[in-house]
Amino acid sequence: MDNYLKIIWKIGLLSLGMALLFSCRSVRYVDKKDSSGRPNIVIIMADDLGYGDVGYHGSDIKTPNIDRLAKEGVILNRFYVAPVCSPTRAGLLTGRYPNRFGLRETVIPPWRDFGVDTTEVFLPELLADAGYKNRAALGKWHLGHSRKAYHLLKRGFTHFYGHYNGAIDYFTHKREGELDWHNDFETSYNEGYATDLITEKLLNLFRNIPVENPLSFYLWPIMLLTVLYREKRKIC
Repeated sequence: MDNYLKIIWKIGLLSLGMALLFSCRSVRYVDKKDSSGRPNIVIIMADDLGYGDVGYHGSDIKTPNIDRLAKEGVILNRFYVAPVCSPTRAGLLTGRYPNRFGLRETVIPPWRDFGVDTTEVFLPELLADAGYKNRAALGKWHLGHSRKAYHLLKRGFTHFYGHYNGAIDYFTHKREGELDWHNDFETSYNEGYATDLITEKLLNLFRNIPVENPLSFYLWPIMLLTVLYREKRKIC
């Protein structure tokens, strides 16, 4: 089991590293604030990533893009998360301990009629109140989809592209034999490797959203949240 988990982590890190590489090389962000003074925020969260799984913590797994972000940014090393992905995501989006709303030790599988309590306030809802007009979620959701009330577009996001569940096939986009790839509320039949499709979608959004509007993106090739930028966004 230990070897299996290491393989999964390496695949996830590779996907995350590729997405960061493509994003950093393809888009250059110049301004730090939009015209109203709203700051640009970038939060990167890798799915089920252990403390010792990144290069700057001495891992033998190569993570040069993440290492560079750590070197150029600030490392906050007294934060703790759940050992599985759904609780960690819920904690990030709500700012609350996930066991307070029933997500302490489990993920949400495709067949379960469950989602994060709809009375919980998600971060994109707060960003909307703060004036961020474009709030897109790209990649894996994994916080409930059996009812429309659990859907991302009902939880503060304005656009979704990706998959509801974990453990999809990156090439066929299927889970349990069923297609799990979506564009907003509709099923998407786009073909290609999942991380490439998500990265391409992110770059297209950067290019097409008016520069005067502040942007916020959750990119989850295995999960990045990025709240991004406005003016003079240069495409290299």
